[in-house]
Amino acid sequence: MRGAMDLLRSGRFRRRRVGAAGFTLIEAMVSMAILAFVLLVFLGVVFSADSLRASSREASVAMQDLQSAVEYTFAPTFDKFKQNYPTNTSFRGQTAADGTTLLPDFYDDPSTPALERALRMEEITITWTAQDPGPAIEWVEYKVEVTWRDHKNRVVRESVVTKRSK
Repeated sequence: MRGAMDLLRSGRFRRRRVGAAGFTLIEAMVSMAILAFVLLVFLGVVFSADSLRASSREASVAMQDLQSAVEYTFAPTFDKFKQNYPTNTSFRGQTAADGTTLLPDFYDDPSTPALERALRMEEITITWTAQDPGPAIEWVEYKVEVTWRDHKNRVVRESVVTKRSK
């Protein structure tokens, strides 16, 4: 105890002035406002990243379905192709007269849980863009297009143009 009394008498130990140390209410409010702003910016980044992830996933699934659809069009002979894939036709799991599958059913079933769905309202369309001018039609150029509704309910399209010949 003697040491504390000596400090008081020597003048080296003084009382703090009121308001000289610590944070004022204004400083605390400014720091909370800055923290809230940073948190809002961070949340915006998180939501943007999630939207980008969903768009990327949908585009990837669409490209896989598009590739699969093009491969299905190359499976039959050229004459069967002309018969089975007329221009401006949408396909959803149809089969040809001989029982072969024209395109698998890419369309989602609304009763399926959302996590199991591939793409919403997906539709594959095959459109002839050019053909052999001769009467025998020796070649056909056609576009395979996939259309779907994305996670923001916007209509999105991806397509590829390819040729088929005898």
